[in-house]
Amino acid sequence: MAVEPQPNSTFASYRVERLVGRGGMGAVYRAARLDDGAPVALKLVIGAHAADRRFLARFEREGRLASALEHPHLVRVYEAGTWEDVPFLAMEYVEGVDLEGVLASVGRLHPATAARIIAQVASGLDAAHERDLVHRDVKPGNVLLERREGGAHAYVADFGLSKHVDSTSGLTATGQWVGTVDYAAPEQVQSEATDARTDVYALGCVLYETLTGEVPYPREREVDKLVARLGGPPPRPSETGAEVPGSFDEIVARAMALRPEDRFPTAGELGEAALRASLDAGPEPPDPIPFGVERTVDGDAPTAA
Repeated sequence: MAVEPQPNSTFASYRVERLVGRGGMGAVYRAARLDDGAPVALKLVIGAHAADRRFLARFEREGRLASALEHPHLVRVYEAGTWEDVPFLAMEYVEGVDLEGVLASVGRLHPATAARIIAQVASGLDAAHERDLVHRDVKPGNVLLERREGGAHAYVADFGLSKHVDSTSGLTATGQWVGTVDYAAPEQVQSEATDARTDVYALGCVLYETLTGEVPYPREREVDKLVARLGGPPPRPSETGAEVPGSFDEIVARAMALRPEDRFPTAGELGEAALRASLDAGPEPPDPIPFGVERTVDGDAPTAA
């Protein structure tokens, strides 16, 4: 097993400063570039994935593709590679929190706040989709929020684990799908072709969760979540007890349609619809985002700062 770097050690062309968190794939560190001291986030693949040749091939290939993306709502990937047998991504370091930690802290967001974040995320996704990249793991833990004048600025993270839609290399074998069950589109869990509308589905799930404080199909077992997703009616945020305008029901239903052709054709159209619906929600409270929570990594539980 690879030895994890310690604070003040050197990893590739970076100086490791501190551990940010751990997740299913390994660990994320705050680090600094040796040449200019600029902060970066180092995501290291440590554990079972580090021995999976198909996973590693996809990780490096798609990391290089993601490094070509530059957009104000995408976390920039600077480098993808391997150093001393440890695969890594070097990414833009965002000083802020992630949406998963925020929701764990406050439960749900005001519809206007939720819609604004979703619209920003949608903008970043559309930019990636224009380059034929599909994220395939859009979830609150992959939405980073930075405090800006006028409100939170959202970034989509982890595009180094996306998929090029033209890929026919077999790098994702049957059953080897990237994603999280609570946000995965039906075609994704059925090992069918994915495209931009797969991310639209996931973004619809995130919208529902930001409005209500719960995932669309809360079940104990993953198999029950999948059964509900494939056979149940679309969730209605206005019926959860949260103060959500009924106009969001149709938006969530369309975003989470079982057939990709029945969804919004772009993430941006979903974001625009959410912004329009939020006009019926009343005034937004001041400082709706708690920036005093620690970010999560790959779905790990957040802790209070």
